[in-house]
Amino acid sequence: MELFPHCCECVDLFDREGHLPIVQYLLQQDSLLWDTASKNGRTPLHTAALHGHNDVLEYMLNICGYETDMKDSCGSTPFMDTIRIQDIDTAKLLISKHKADVTVEDNLGRQAIHVASQTGAFKSIQYLVKVCKVDPSVTCSGNGASALHIAAKEGHVSVLRMLLDFGIDSNITDAKERTALHIAAGAQHADCVCVLLQHGADCRVDCSGTSPKQLAVKQEVKQVFEDFEGT
Repeated sequence: MELFPHCCECVDLFDREGHLPIVQYLLQQDSLLWDTASKNGRTPLHTAALHGHNDVLEYMLNICGYETDMKDSCGSTPFMDTIRIQDIDTAKLLISKHKADVTVEDNLGRQAIHVASQTGAFKSIQYLVKVCKVDPSVTCSGNGASALHIAAKEGHVSVLRMLLDFGIDSNITDAKERTALHIAAGAQHADCVCVLLQHGADCRVDCSGTSPKQLAVKQEVKQVFEDFEGT
């Protein structure tokens, strides 16, 4: 009879809760308990990273057979998870002690800076650009989108402003020749449209011949374009 018939689930549970002594105890009972993954390929290491438990993360990286940049079924690494939740301390730990790759890509060709832009992780983007020296203009290898495109799609105005302040070109295009202004207008984010126009974004057409203004549906978005045309 097994002492812990569901030990793999227990390790994952306590990774979420952050109980290092219990994780240590479980792994002492069976040193291979770490070698498990959920249906989406997420390991206990990913779980610890996503919940900000750097003591558990450090312990497991030291005693288990994990690779620092191991990916789940979506291609996300533990480092990407720490960036997603703005856990800068754990991100620093993964880089300084375990040589995490800040430019590794997920299955969509996104790097950590793109993940941070999607979630509006303001502090993470600051850390990536200022400390890790990540190029804010780097694009996804999948669709050519930049962090600016992604922030515009999600309506993260503060992130949009910060990226523009970092010097990213307001007219940077993706694989379909769309600018962030196309994306913001198509998503009906009036505030983002306004910020981009203020920073020199123009109404050039994409590869289909569509201009950002043509994508405006809401009156408030149309009004922003009209206001700028009148200045």
